Amino acid sequence: MKSNPYFKLLTQILVALVLIVSSILMLIPATRDTILSSLGILEAKPPYNGFEPFVPFVPGYFPDDFEITMAENYQSASEELSLYSELYASDTIFIKIIQQQGWGVPGFMPDARFIIQEVPASLTRTDPNEWLREKEKSSLHLELTEGWVVSLELKGIYIQVITNLPQEEALLVAEGLVPAICTTQPTATPENKN
Repeated sequence: MKSNPYFKLLTQILVALVLIVSSILMLIPATRDTILSSLGILEAKPPYNGFEPFVPFVPGYFPDDFEITMAENYQSASEELSLYSELYASDTIFIKIIQQQGWGVPGFMPDARFIIQEVPASLTRTDPNEWLREKEKSSLHLELTEGWVVSLELKGIYIQVITNLPQEEALLVAEGLVPAICTTQPTATPENKN
């Protein structure tokens, strides 16, 4: 039986492509670890065994008449979920921002027609009491009857803005979320005086 030279060349090219692609994939740490663990060469890690710290988002907008009388934060982490929340309150208004990352993030169905910060989001009416922990409720003493939840995902973080502000203000708070990174410009050094 004669071998076909074209088949032999095609086989060599295919083998070379597989080796090149495999080499490139092995340069990516996460991909390399996945490949090696699937081959039994590397011990497999749990699918989500800890968290890369994420930079939370903070409000870049508060209503003009909103005087913060209380500010609290809360954080927790498990193998499924990393959670960070902040609460800002005045005598009559509260704004709570819950941020989550991991496998345990609740299902989220954004509305493609409702856009916040250039991403699909959702807006739902809610009972604010359902979103406050007992400690927060006892500290606030607010008459809470109606509120809003604005849900969106920014930079891989599932965010919920819960507030008893009017709908328009709730949307402005969500639209004004910014990463909590502070940068300062170096100040000029004073001239040496002798």
